[in-house]
Amino acid sequence: MFTLEKKCLRDKTYYEQYDAIRRFRESVKNNHTILHIEDYGAGSRVFKTNERRSHDVH
Repeated sequence: MFTLEKKCLRDKTYYEQYDAIRRFRESVKNNHTILHIEDYGAGSRVFKTNERRSHDVH
């Protein structure tokens, strides 16, 4: 657990992969495609239907 915290969570090093992740997140946020969600759990208290826009799914 200490190694995870020290080497991952507290690592402030810049990695170029962070830019790719940031661009991907921005593209999903700006995408308004409707998705059909199969929820096998207790269900969502926020969304009442099985259709959601891709930028609403976190």
